[in-house]
Amino acid sequence: MQDWNSSGIAVGIILKDKLEYSKGFGYRDLENKLPVTSKTLFPIASNTKLFTSVGLGMLVEEGKLTWDEPISGYVPRIKFYNQDLYNTVTLRDMLAHRTGISRHDFIWYKSDFSRKELFERLKYLEPAQPIRQSSLYNNLMYAAAGYSLELMTGKTWEDFVQENIFYPLNMNSTLF
Repeated sequence: MQDWNSSGIAVGIILKDKLEYSKGFGYRDLENKLPVTSKTLFPIASNTKLFTSVGLGMLVEEGKLTWDEPISGYVPRIKFYNQDLYNTVTLRDMLAHRTGISRHDFIWYKSDFSRKELFERLKYLEPAQPIRQSSLYNNLMYAAAGYSLELMTGKTWEDFVQENIFYPLNMNSTLF
């Protein structure tokens, strides 16, 4: 915990569908010295990328989407910096950080922009590298992929994930 400057963590080990070990360490509230327990809830943060990918994979399995055709063919509302990106960027590119567009975290971090507003701002993000030439971590591409899921299903990302991933897996304590 010291190496990561963390005030507390929870550890759980599951073997063959059985919880073998569950324990909290440190504090969930350092100021009030409230300990982390096995019941402490933590934000899922970048684990949302997994759920976005799984949700989109479900649409691929249903034949509503493909990994390797331009996303614009399925989500015409998506706009990129130039027509070449619009005609080329695939879902796989977006999820594998291969669009050539760098992070641009300043756009979304601590902002009040909705997913729709972030989605609409993609067109202003000039690529830093040619597409598929390097990996440039980009949270916004996952936000755009999640919003694409919303446009294709008519459900919010949260509702889709709850209904199609969390509930079937009995992940009743998982929150956003």
